[in-house]
Amino acid sequence: MTQILKNIAMYFVGNEFESRDGLNFQDLYDVLLDEMIVSSKIQLKENLKELMAHKIIIEKGGKHTMQYSNTILQELSQEFDEVFKQ
Repeated sequence: MTQILKNIAMYFVGNEFESRDGLNFQDLYDVLLDEMIVSSKIQLKENLKELMAHKIIIEKGGKHTMQYSNTILQELSQEFDEVFKQ
């Protein structure tokens, strides 16, 4: 998992949505652009496709949200960190 994919996934982990409905693409793009995680809509679309292919996030009704709990994603993040440190 690349660092940018991890940053996008960790954004979802760090931001529990009140309704758990997720964010539409434009709102997600605006937030990630402000956080300097992505620099273009094309880049975000490609990264979201990869995260969806790995079933880390899902798209429901035009909004992107997590499929897994925060705890599971945090554990995965720690495992990825350990693998990449080797």
